[in-house]
Amino acid sequence: MIELKRVIAVYFSPTHTGQKVVNAIASGFETETIVEIDLTKDTEEFHAKDGDLLIIGAPAHGGRIPTVAMERIKGIKGSGQPAVCVSMYGNRAFGNALMELNNIIETNGFVIIGATSFIGEHSFANKKRKIAEGRPNQEDLQTAKFFGAQIKEKLSGAGINDIRKLSIQSHIPGKLPTKPAGSMPKMVSKPTEDCVDCKVCIGVCPVGAITDDLSCDAERCMTCFACVKSCPHEARELKHPLVSVLAYAMSKQKDKQPQFFI
Repeated sequence: MIELKRVIAVYFSPTHTGQKVVNAIASGFETETIVEIDLTKDTEEFHAKDGDLLIIGAPAHGGRIPTVAMERIKGIKGSGQPAVCVSMYGNRAFGNALMELNNIIETNGFVIIGATSFIGEHSFANKKRKIAEGRPNQEDLQTAKFFGAQIKEKLSGAGINDIRKLSIQSHIPGKLPTKPAGSMPKMVSKPTEDCVDCKVCIGVCPVGAITDDLSCDAERCMTCFACVKSCPHEARELKHPLVSVLAYAMSKQKDKQPQFFI
């Protein structure tokens, strides 16, 4: 039996959907020690220890892991510890993002023993364009907790020398991309007349794209739109023809459900 001492809950989650799901999965292990690492803000390297289990979540942008998230994930290092990978997507498709995440975590020295995809409210969603509204909801989080409990049960029957036999890497859907992720179209947010200059948007941007005058640097923006989602006064907006077209199409889709690979 593999002795589990700590769960390391890691996420890159500008709009907090992945944060919620990763922490819910972690709660399913019912371990006393959970170490939380927010790669949205924290860029320090982390080295896992014996007895650690990693749960790591990242968003899918156009079916790929965003470049900035990928670079920060590279700093999470292991030496044979088990890991669970989580891909968050806005009800369209996670594409090759889960495969990409699994590959980098395996390259970093972990053994992938579980993976999952969950739905989060899309960054383009608003009151008029509802896309997976409120996801992950309470049912999603309960499902995530149950998934964590399943992974714990899987580990409980494994001898210390069996950890690599638990690998599910060959069962992950998608193809490993051979080229860097392409750039998203330049779609910057802007403050509206309701803006009170609270500067919350500056603090939540994971790449420092919001300037002191509250405009958005298009060259730095990663199109997560945490600035829009996090504004307490709903005083930032995203206007771009492509956004309207995509958001309309996605708002007509039925909400999808999580997928699990154990």
